[in-house]
Parts: sequence; structure tokens; C-alpha cells
Amino acid sequence: MGLNLEDCELLAIVGATASGKSELAINIAVKEAKRGRKCHIINADSFSLYRKMDIGTAKTPLETREDLESRCGIRHYMIDVLDPTESANVAVYQREVLDIIRELKGAGVLPILVGGSGLYIRSVIDNFEFQSVDLNLRRELENRAATEGVEVLFSELERKDPETAKTVDPQNVRRIVRALEVLNSSAQKYANRLPEYVYRAENTVQIAIQHSREELDLKIEERTRRMRELGLEEEVRGLYQSGQLGETARKAIGYSEFIDYFEGVLNPANLKPQTLDDVFLRITQHTKRLVRRQESWFNRDPRIRFVQPQVVL
Repeated sequence: MGLNLEDCELLAIVGATASGKSELAINIAVKEAKRGRKCHIINADSFSLYRKMDIGTAKTPLETREDLESRCGIRHYMIDVLDPTESANVAVYQREVLDIIRELKGAGVLPILVGGSGLYIRSVIDNFEFQSVDLNLRRELENRAATEGVEVLFSELERKDPETAKTVDPQNVRRIVRALEVLNSSAQKYANRLPEYVYRAENTVQIAIQHSREELDLKIEERTRRMRELGLEEEVRGLYQSGQLGETARKAIGYSEFIDYFEGVLNPANLKPQTLDDVFLRITQHTKRLVRRQESWFNRDPRIRFVQPQVVL
């Protein structure tokens, strides 16, 4: 069955890493352009915001983006807007993207929001207000993470809010600190502070590509092989040696594993020096874990329509 976008004000293509979201967005935008309706694509992947982090984020190549704009008038937004030394901020992202969407709508252009960063997506499509930051509390939690270890903070989060803990990477200091910050400054759980599933724009359409677990695992493995062929090691090494990977960027999958490799961190599986094969195996494993968390996040949203990979408009 086709996808009717005639009355759509905002199309969001969401879901797991490696599921084919970017390709589907381009496919839709090109077909809509042929029908006389202009579409522009807005990135909603937090690590694709960074310049120079191209292979490891699997972002749409610059050459492809330039070709789409010259041939079909399809522009991409919110890609390559931060240096890797900067910290991505979802509240800043929200303000900038909402401004872009208002501008596109005013020009009669359909915005297509594409990505797998669930909080970034919901900050745009729903009525989402961010809690003010308690900087003293945040510094205290960050200091505890540095001195006591992230595992201690994650165990605290599991005790206080097991629902949120299930959606957080146990090694993601920033997310754990943020969740505890909200918990410690409010009686409400972090997960319960997310807004209800009510779109800002009534005519929003949200879709995700449906794959079996086996299909997606194979796509992740192929994605990692492709990154190796394209030169991911050289990309990360150049950024690492020049000191360009900031606190947030260095945590991205595909980058953190190589940083461990460059710094001589032993293979956690056997406590021996890592090989390149070990690094890429860990990238694959960590991507699969990320995908499980993404699936948990997006499966809770009843508004998402799951479509087959070969969806025809």
C-alpha cells in the first residue's frame, strides 16, 4: 500500500541504525519532486551533526547531497554543523530545527526529518519543554562519575528508575548524569517527564522501516565491513592525533572503539592487545546493542507506521 503524503506537514523517518532511513528519505524526496512537490531533508542523528565524522556516522556523502540539490532541489540540513570538539545539545538542536521547519513550511516545502536519535526527534515533533539545568548538581554527578566510576552511577539509576535505565547505555556518562540530575531535582522519574505522544503539527506522519532481527543484524555487519573498506581507521586516527575529538564525539560508536585501540586498552574479551579485527567486531557488537535500545524507544510510540523496505509511493 502506498504512503499518502498529500496533507502531510512534516514527515519523520525514524528507527534503528542501518535500517535504511536516509535512502528512503532520498527516495521519497526525489519522487515527490517529480510530482512537483519540493522536499528538504533534516538530519536527526546526533553524531551526523559533526564535521569530519563521515564514515563512522554513515552520513549521506557530501557529493550525493550536492548532486541532489543541483538535480532535484533537495537540500540537507543539520549535517556538518558542529566541530568534533563541541558538545551536541538537544535543546539547541530543537530551536534550530523548529526555525528551519517554519521557514520550509512558509516556502511550501515538505520537511523530512530523518534519524535514529529518539530524544532529538521527539524534541521536534512533540510539544517538548526542557527542564532548566542545575549546574552545581550536574558538576557533582560528573565528579562522582570520574571518581567513583560510571558503573556506580548507573547502578544508582537502576535502583531509582529501572524503566529509564533500560534505555540508557551503561557507559554513557552524559545520559546517566542527565537522568540522575532530573531524578535528584524532582520527584518525577526521568522517563515520566517525556511529553505525551501529541504532535506539534497535527498532520505529522511518522514511519519506520520494518526488518526482522536477522535482516537488521546482517545489515549492521555489512555496514561495518563497508566502513572498514572506506577507511574508518584513518578517519578516526586523523581526528584523534590532531586532538579534534571532544568529550561527546569520542563516545560515538566507531570512534570510541578506535580510541581504545590507539590507547592500548586491552580487548575486554580476553585481556590481550587488540587487533583491527577485534575493533571492528566490537563496533558491530556495540551497534547491535544500540539498535536494541533504539527499538525499545521507538516501539513505545504508537503513532509510528512500520513500512516494508521496498515501500512504493
